[in-house]
Amino acid sequence: MDIKTQRLVLRQLCPDDAGWITEEIAKPEVHQWLTSVPCPFQRAHAREFIASFAAEPGARIIVENGRRIGLVSVKPTSQSAGENETSPELGYWLVQSAWARGIMTEASSALIDWYFQNFDQSVGSGWVEGNARSEQVLSKLGFIPTGETRPEPSPFKGADVPVVRAELTKAAWAARHHP
Repeated sequence: MDIKTQRLVLRQLCPDDAGWITEEIAKPEVHQWLTSVPCPFQRAHAREFIASFAAEPGARIIVENGRRIGLVSVKPTSQSAGENETSPELGYWLVQSAWARGIMTEASSALIDWYFQNFDQSVGSGWVEGNARSEQVLSKLGFIPTGETRPEPSPFKGADVPVVRAELTKAAWAARHHP
């Protein structure tokens, strides 16, 4: 089922999205802020990503006026035996023409609202140091920095980059968005 906002439709991924995702992520202005995304990003990577989310309702294409403009997801993080349970992770990106219009805040807000209607576990996220727009989106959503900055791989930059971590609890979300 689609999630609808005032301006957007958030729909699940489909195989036809592979070409569009490949084209947009390959653009340096988008790719530079993403971690763990292969570089160069190829259609096979997009197909693998789509297949990995085939049964996952928390991954959504952002559509505005019939045009695909980005992706937002709340996905569980992997955990190895013996590690503490980890929070689901909010991730997102937009085409450059959609930047600075409040779209990601609107899309993420709708997806987080859906998530907390269905799940109780806190959501983690973060931003690459220097990505002020992403920091602002997470702040508007109510994410609180955890005080942790950790290195994460950036194949685009060919090295690890510092990522500032943040968390959002269901209680904080409810207090802020559903008083």
